[in-house]
Amino acid sequence: RVLHHLKHNLWRPESTILFVGYQAEGSLGRRLLDGAKKVKVLGEEISVKARIVNMDGFSAHADYSQMEEWLQHLTMYNAKQVFVVHGEATASKAVKEMIEEEFGWNAYIPFYADRAIMSKTACEIKAANIPQVSVQKDMEEFFVDIDADYRQLRRRIINLVVKNPELMPAAMNTIQKGWRYVKRLFKDFGIS
Repeated sequence: RVLHHLKHNLWRPESTILFVGYQAEGSLGRRLLDGAKKVKVLGEEISVKARIVNMDGFSAHADYSQMEEWLQHLTMYNAKQVFVVHGEATASKAVKEMIEEEFGWNAYIPFYADRAIMSKTACEIKAANIPQVSVQKDMEEFFVDIDADYRQLRRRIINLVVKNPELMPAAMNTIQKGWRYVKRLFKDFGIS
């Protein structure tokens, strides 16, 4: 039903598509929120002319602090192993690090085909021994680190420009040059 509404309204400039919940990475909703100009809906390519709006605060999932509070109630059970399966890679990594630092528990973000062999006293994790999965996992971890660096740099640039508005043109010019360079590198790899 939602896809039919999108198919019949995304192309209309007088329409507004309002997202009130979390849109997972790779989903149609996330692509729209990220500014896609064309999307495929029910097998048809649609030009996005509608206004796309996101209203935060309606997520059905616990946020970082709610998960931390929930975990505090589990301390009496002295957990040996925690599996983090909530959120995208960057958020999962942050939760994993919080669990390890704050609670001293082993935390693991499982990946496709990983196995956990559990007994009453221990948990042995066996990472998938599938080359494609290993490469994908390594790339995911690499991009999580890049994403964290990007977010930190982005915050610093925004703070600098807010305090010194006269730097805005130079900052934008430098960022655009850098982005053009990155896009050229991807093009060299056949990624457009």
